[in-house]
Amino acid sequence: MIYIFYFCLFVVLAYVIFFDKASASEQEVGYSLLTEHLIGDREPMAKFSHKINNNGLISNPIISLRFTNADEDCYDSFTLFGGQNSVGSSMGGVMGGTGFYLNKNIQTGLVYGGYLQDVTEFNRRGMASSFFDNGRIGFVPVLGGEINFKVKVSDRVFIKQNNTISPFVTNHSISVGVEF
Repeated sequence: MIYIFYFCLFVVLAYVIFFDKASASEQEVGYSLLTEHLIGDREPMAKFSHKINNNGLISNPIISLRFTNADEDCYDSFTLFGGQNSVGSSMGGVMGGTGFYLNKNIQTGLVYGGYLQDVTEFNRRGMASSFFDNGRIGFVPVLGGEINFKVKVSDRVFIKQNNTISPFVTNHSISVGVEF
């Protein structure tokens, strides 16, 4: 129960520090399509859940809620996400982003944040899992880049492919959003 409290505190603090939702110009809901693990021993990758191949490519379900403040040239974003990690256990976290528009439909920038995850299944399978863990809950930092492609469906509604790229994993999701 104490871990739920710490996770909620983590989310609230990150939200307060990184973002002002009241001024969001876009809000979107996303679903993760693919995660690819870029480095690491291939043997443990064969133990992943939801795997597409034994080289680290998986389709793990992650749902996200993203708020973006944007003007014509640049943007700041705040994302809450949760779902299943690479071995099918619970995970959830926050991510901030800041960047600029290459054109009106392509965003590129930096992302930062982290997530908490249940590491008991990693431990049971004999796999390393987190930057820090206590045997039950682990923390994984996120630092990398993003490139996102937006397609307008109507004046206010859009579909976006979000791509997060870090030194360890890439994640690709599709989202539906509204501009204000």
